[in-house]
Amino acid sequence: MDSNFSTIDRERQMMTAAEENLLLINEPGHVVTGVSLREKVQLVISPFHEMLCSLHVLYRPEHHTARRVWAERLKQEAPLLWQRARDIGAVTEEWIGIVNLPVRCCEPMSVQEGLRRLELLPDAELLEMTFNYRYPLEQVLRWMSGEDRELAESGLGERQRVLLTSPSCYRKELLAVLKEYADYFKQEWRLVLPLIQAEAERFQAACERNVIKALNSLHPRLAVTGGEIVAYKTQTYRYAAGALGKVLIIPSSFIAPHLLIGCGKDVVSLPLAVDSDPTAGSLTDEWSPPVDLLGVLKGLADGTRLRLVKLIWRGPQCTRQLAQLLRISEAAVSKHLKILQQAGLVYSERKGNYQYYSLQRSEIDRLSLDMLQFLEQPAVPEK
Repeated sequence: MDSNFSTIDRERQMMTAAEENLLLINEPGHVVTGVSLREKVQLVISPFHEMLCSLHVLYRPEHHTARRVWAERLKQEAPLLWQRARDIGAVTEEWIGIVNLPVRCCEPMSVQEGLRRLELLPDAELLEMTFNYRYPLEQVLRWMSGEDRELAESGLGERQRVLLTSPSCYRKELLAVLKEYADYFKQEWRLVLPLIQAEAERFQAACERNVIKALNSLHPRLAVTGGEIVAYKTQTYRYAAGALGKVLIIPSSFIAPHLLIGCGKDVVSLPLAVDSDPTAGSLTDEWSPPVDLLGVLKGLADGTRLRLVKLIWRGPQCTRQLAQLLRISEAAVSKHLKILQQAGLVYSERKGNYQYYSLQRSEIDRLSLDMLQFLEQPAVPEK
């Protein structure tokens, strides 16, 4: 299989509520046969996509247990680069925003070509992508021009807002980190490429036998019928198979356990998970619960802390307000809030003389999804 790499139209956009206009609604009674669907399936091996997925793992290694040792090794070998990559991950939704690098057609793309496209992308489109397409391009342009209407309620963090006034500095650092990191990634790519090629060939053979069965094997929360492709994430997304020009399958040794969906006008991309250590054959840390999931569950495993989460869910609260509502001491409230902060469930902001605590709603939103992703993994490696 050719090791050159292709990408999709508006490459691999992660599904968010803001992108519902991209969904292709199934037409009643419109069924695509297995033969015609098989003609649309195309395997795409992309080192640039794989490199970006690996950066997501570097940002959140505790969630990717099979890659945790690899991430720790890079941290030790290049601590400064690791920290710079994490700094960018903090403003790009854990690098998922950059995985969305827009490409208008499926064509060969090298890492160098991906960097070139990032370099040429207009400032507003770069920020639109960085924010994971949660905000329309027109709104990003208004914010960049100094109009701050709706900015306070946008959900953008303080560091993301800084990008609106200094996109050129952000682009320079982004490209510098990617170029330096590419030198480290080359070695890993050489190791995983044979595994990716072998899995791609296996999947292609499975498609020749039964394309619908093969597509359904990609992920437990992906359902494919003759009429539509359905992805069960925090929301349910449906794509009319008849309206799709291509169904791209992108193998990755970093993407598990995520169901990473990309979409364009008439293209959808689906992930093919590749085992980075196919020789493993016993119960190891790779099959243990992700550290971040354990932290969240431990943080919530207390009646008082659950009541605190419920109160903060309604809006920011200070320790004095929470102590009065729960009828416990402020010291006790602070102790529980510290545990919730360590679990990544709440954050604080000082307003005047008081520290106000708010809920990290994104962590709550994806808790059930993280649980499903863990439960869906085999208890022991499949042989």
